[in-house]
Amino acid sequence: MSEYKLYGQVAQYILQNKDSHKEEYRNIIRRFLNRATYGYTEELVDKVEKVGLQEWLNTQRDEEKTVISERAHIFTDLYCDHPKEKRKMKICKTIDKKSFEGLLWQTALDAPDQLRQRVAFALSQIFVVSGPGISRGVTVRYRFLAAYHDMLVEHSLGSFRDLLKHVTLHPTMGQMLGLNSSSKANEEKGTFPDENYAREVMQLFTIGLVKLKMDGSVLTKGGVAVETYTQKDVEEMARALTGWRGGSYDESIWNHKPLKAKASLHDTGSKVILGKEIPGGNANQDLNHVLDILCEHPNTAPFISKALIKMLVQSNPRTKFVEDIANVFVDTKGDLFAVVSAILLHDDALLDIGPRYRRSAENDRFGKVKEPLMCVTNACRSLGMTYAKETERYKGLNMAGIGQSFYGSPTVFNFFEPDFAPKGEVTNKKLIAPEAELLGVISVKRYENLCWKLVTTYEKNYRNNNSPGWDIKPFKKALDVDEENNWESGPFLDLIEKRFFMGTMSFSLRNRLTRHIERAQKSQDEVTRAALIKEVLYLSIISPEFQTFEHEVVNWNIWKKESKELIELMEAGGDV
Repeated sequence: MSEYKLYGQVAQYILQNKDSHKEEYRNIIRRFLNRATYGYTEELVDKVEKVGLQEWLNTQRDEEKTVISERAHIFTDLYCDHPKEKRKMKICKTIDKKSFEGLLWQTALDAPDQLRQRVAFALSQIFVVSGPGISRGVTVRYRFLAAYHDMLVEHSLGSFRDLLKHVTLHPTMGQMLGLNSSSKANEEKGTFPDENYAREVMQLFTIGLVKLKMDGSVLTKGGVAVETYTQKDVEEMARALTGWRGGSYDESIWNHKPLKAKASLHDTGSKVILGKEIPGGNANQDLNHVLDILCEHPNTAPFISKALIKMLVQSNPRTKFVEDIANVFVDTKGDLFAVVSAILLHDDALLDIGPRYRRSAENDRFGKVKEPLMCVTNACRSLGMTYAKETERYKGLNMAGIGQSFYGSPTVFNFFEPDFAPKGEVTNKKLIAPEAELLGVISVKRYENLCWKLVTTYEKNYRNNNSPGWDIKPFKKALDVDEENNWESGPFLDLIEKRFFMGTMSFSLRNRLTRHIERAQKSQDEVTRAALIKEVLYLSIISPEFQTFEHEVVNWNIWKKESKELIELMEAGGDV
């Protein structure tokens, strides 16, 4: 029996006997929530423990949507004021940016619809728009991005076809990829339809560059990958998508209206796209044909399914995992809630083997590197970051230099290549670690600096009733002293383990943190309890272990000793 199956059987046993293995079950919940949200909290773990995983997903689907467009203008109106008009304009642009980023951070930290927000963030890295992408040499109007974000939130758990339509007609995407200026060919002027969106809607948003099997593996012919589309398909797609213009914003509430068709600019001739003929028609008719062709294409289900698995769970999913999710996509006609639920509840996610027990190539496929932004949101939610005042909710965190920010991708191709593999062990094993492309000497150092600020400046904020901030008192309560006035590290590290490491910190990291506390005790310099707590928290959130989605549900060695009969049964080939 493979070790993966053995470990999976144990995790399955915990799920079936959660009443007698409460803490191990809570570890499963913590890991589940760390993928389904911007970071789990113990309060949220309690809720899921009461209702169950599937029911929590159902309640998240029905949770009221948290949008930022309706509130961002409040902060602009509040702080955008100066007697000199030019100075006022400069202030307004600055507040626009702060309002946008601050409200996104607020949403990540405390929005009740965490699943919807987390999936929207994943989708924002597939259907990419960004400040740099829409600036075109002028100051970015962040209300454009706010409206686009709200659109993704609105449709993140709905129909994929509806989502694709709203992405296509959103004025921010129109600005990003030029669809809002594409017109039918004019031979006299020597102009042709813009091919930018036509190409990317196939390459990045739906079918990809090469044909796939349902399990996500590449279809080859004579040992060569088969391309999904040709340049002729791009040209025909561009013709079908001509004539879209406009798209306006309500300045008072940062809302938007989609692009509208302008009949005189649309190519009404017949087209052939991906082998499907589109009869001559108006812009709306052609768009509906395009959406049908792309959403029903055999590549779309495995392409989007694999992309979401990689964003939420694993960088190197097994082909069976991809095929199972792709079948859900097809069976539900692209119901994203069903697809996301299937991903998060799949055996390869729930029963995922941890990093310390790898003895076969199969086990190397599990887990992923966290994106820098997710590391920060996880840390903030684990610390219990809050906002003291409503008027300070526009304050975000300065992410400059760590390699990632909300809607800050330099191009439509996102922050990192989807198949990036760092040289060394990952490449040698023919695996990928896309997020690792963001890990450079400078970005890692700046991430560490930001983490120090999180545990120091923001704790001080809380004491001074400023925002954002976190309360150190629960950690102080956990770090007590014994009769000889020595720090008792056990309860303190137990709390960190539960809050930051899904209940399963590795032995090596725990030992390092224990030794740090012991050295502080023996130091000639007096170290306060608060200072020591901040040091240990800092070392925890900059550790490689915190920056990956790989943790065991149980302590494997202890489990084998305590569950000898179960282990013997499974090693003999039996099932739970």
